[in-house]
Amino acid sequence: MERMSCDVLVIGAGTAGLKAYKAAIARGADVLLVEKGPGGSTCTRVGCMPSKLLIAAGRLAHDARRAAGRGVHVGAVEIDGPAVLRKLRAERDRFVRSVLDDYHAIPDGHRLQGEARFTGPTSVVVGEIAIDAAAIVVATGGHPVVPDGLDVPPALIHTHETIFEIEELPATMAVLGAGPLGLELAQAFARLGVEVIVLDSGKTVGGLSDPAADDEARKALSREVTIHLGVEATASSERDRARVVWRGDVAGEKVVDLILVAAGRPPTLDGLDLDRAGIALDDKGVPLFAEETRRCGDSAIFIAGDAAGGWRPVLHEAARGGTIAGTVAAGGLPARP
Repeated sequence: MERMSCDVLVIGAGTAGLKAYKAAIARGADVLLVEKGPGGSTCTRVGCMPSKLLIAAGRLAHDARRAAGRGVHVGAVEIDGPAVLRKLRAERDRFVRSVLDDYHAIPDGHRLQGEARFTGPTSVVVGEIAIDAAAIVVATGGHPVVPDGLDVPPALIHTHETIFEIEELPATMAVLGAGPLGLELAQAFARLGVEVIVLDSGKTVGGLSDPAADDEARKALSREVTIHLGVEATASSERDRARVVWRGDVAGEKVVDLILVAAGRPPTLDGLDLDRAGIALDDKGVPLFAEETRRCGDSAIFIAGDAAGGWRPVLHEAARGGTIAGTVAAGGLPARP
């Protein structure tokens, strides 16, 4: 087995991982980056970039429908669904290329393709290569989950990783999850003419904890989408569509063209063999870490981005966390907020 060594090993080449790599390099460290996929961030590929493009298209349609109230008459608003989706993907792909340019600019000797597994507190293997590092940054991101109870063909179930690849807008859809991602996509699709129903087992929208804010947000969103909270949803096949049934605070059912699952993104940590890293994990198997440094206990392991669990899963926090982790892993001090 080939052996390599470095000052800082970064596992994952998304937003947090690339920021960690650059921060450690800036400190003069010898850094190695490992990525098992094509590289690039969740945000550009399947997250905030394509979702905001969909939102922008929906906003144009929404504003056009309301323009007459300001004395601007544009006639009937017609939505060319395939054209909207083609434009979204074209712009998304342009964003992705810019991120990949950064990734591929990393010298070949400083990046490896493959899946990393811990063999000790400061050692991993990637395929047939054993790597020893003074410090390791885990930035493996997160992934969507599809709940049990959806007994329909896979083609009818989408997550944020697949929804932007559809060729046409559905007539109806059910969104499972009333968090920020589910709500923004639900509203955008509704503004593009899709009949949308949102279902969630929780009692609030968008994770809001203030009752007044939750009430106002729910009222505003309910003008465009149907929302049922405090319910559990299941689905069964109805010819080439899905019959979604919900029970709980309210009960009902609806036949829809597709189901969008937006029920959270747990960290992608399976396969890392974290039990060999010698660090403390919470009850969900996520490493415990210090917010100020991203260090896991008193180890030489750091964690950043969506891999850190549900802790602020947004782009700028992934970038900030990656920068902190890379800086401290390379022997520096974390920047002040």
